[in-house]
Amino acid sequence: EASSTGADTGTPAPPSDLIVGVTQLDCFELPPLDTTNPSSELIFVAASSANSAWSGAALYREQEGALIPIGSTGLERAVLGELTTALAASSALFFEPNSSMDIQLAAEDLTLSATDTIGLAAGMNRLLVGSEVVQFTGAVALGSGRWRLEGLLRGRAGTEEFAQAEHPALTSIALIGPELTDLSTAGIQSTPSLSIAAIGRGDTESVSASLRNFGLSRRPPTPVHPKRHWRDAGPIAVC
Repeated sequence: EASSTGADTGTPAPPSDLIVGVTQLDCFELPPLDTTNPSSELIFVAASSANSAWSGAALYREQEGALIPIGSTGLERAVLGELTTALAASSALFFEPNSSMDIQLAAEDLTLSATDTIGLAAGMNRLLVGSEVVQFTGAVALGSGRWRLEGLLRGRAGTEEFAQAEHPALTSIALIGPELTDLSTAGIQSTPSLSIAAIGRGDTESVSASLRNFGLSRRPPTPVHPKRHWRDAGPIAVC
């Protein structure tokens, strides 16, 4: 006599009932990172939204009131936000284990992760704060999209100059990672007037962002170990 056994009916996967959020957009130049060619223009778009129903946006270059298509973002949201309190100036000479900064992310479900000094050396947890690249080891969730980042390494990628001035509250931040959209592949050139627009499924009209940090990707590295040579005759040699 044949016997039968019950089968697992599985777990249903109903479609998400989240309302597609509007696109949040930032556009900026990054300083040369890792082995990047220092003569390259590193122009990136960071696009995000308030929830995971957002699935990317079409990108356009704004020119004389017209929108010229240049591609699209990826499907993943970038980690965007702003400082909730001012970030004090730093000499950017040493790792600062006791330093921290408080930020507000664009969505409550966006996350950050901790690392150690070995991770910092490998280039992990790089955050663009205004024009400064900051790395962090600790990431503490405070609720409602607020985070406290601890153990800071300031002025990375030759941005020491910007670390030496205070960043006020509401300064824009963006996590440097694969969620960013590289505009150099779209033939976009850096100009002070460059403006990028995005239109996603949740946008009733285009969202615009003007280029920040114009020229930052082509700045030479910060000079180090200066020397001055006195000569018996003629000018002083500085190198």
